[in-house]
Amino acid sequence: MTSEKGPASPNSANPKPTIATRKPDVPANFKLAATLKGHSHAVVCVQFSPDEATLASASGDCTCKLWDSTSGQLLQTLEGHEKGLSAVCWDPSSQYVCTASDDKKLRIWQAATGACLRELIGHTHFVFCCTYSPKGNLVASGGFDEVVRVWDPSTGRSLRVIPAHSDPKKAKSKQYSGHKNESHCLFAAFMAHPSQAFVISGSEDHRIFIWSLNSKKVLQVIPGKESPDGEGDGHCSPVICVSALRSGAFASGALEQDCTIKLWRDENLMRLAWRPDVKNENAKGADASS
Repeated sequence: MTSEKGPASPNSANPKPTIATRKPDVPANFKLAATLKGHSHAVVCVQFSPDEATLASASGDCTCKLWDSTSGQLLQTLEGHEKGLSAVCWDPSSQYVCTASDDKKLRIWQAATGACLRELIGHTHFVFCCTYSPKGNLVASGGFDEVVRVWDPSTGRSLRVIPAHSDPKKAKSKQYSGHKNESHCLFAAFMAHPSQAFVISGSEDHRIFIWSLNSKKVLQVIPGKESPDGEGDGHCSPVICVSALRSGAFASGALEQDCTIKLWRDENLMRLAWRPDVKNENAKGADASS
């Protein structure tokens, strides 16, 4: 039987792709929700737990503190390191915390009780960073001894030592401008909000910057202040660490003179996060092109 359809168009099998139109940036309006006080030296790292219930803060005062991420209530103070901390990270279950310190050690803590379960000993210089593997069965750490160590957190045993680069390596990246970063290592954070993806970073001039991930536009600048008694809600020292929640909130920590953690919330973004009609198109559309 002969088909009545004519020959297929040359372009029918490969239709011309449509060009997606980027949506306008969602405004950012973060306001101070709480100021968390308790550290006596610089706050060098803040990290929300994967279940978003708890915030961990690492400080130069040799302690890590755990806070309720909603109320800001202090839950635990993890003490035991002999020198200042450089980093803190959570395991995927939100049950355990790992801290890295200038005492050349890492410690594994039980978040619920504050108990130190074990020490990870092997670095010969300051331990600068740490992270759990996605399954939580490994911890990786980096130190000023220019090695990366892989650990079994359940036993404290060092499984592998990997020589690390001693000089900076360049990589393709987007650049977000406006903040001041000349002397310190500033830690930025992504906020993958359902309506739009954001990049958040502190600044050495005491301010906090919020950019659109895709457009790289500055959406909000939270002012700092010159002294603890100055006007405004911002920090009075360089802001070197931030951590963000998908729901529309983030935490920031600052150096000496300030020594506080601040929780910031955008009420509109938090309402949008729960709306079923808000799609994740902008966040999913975040690309690596500059």
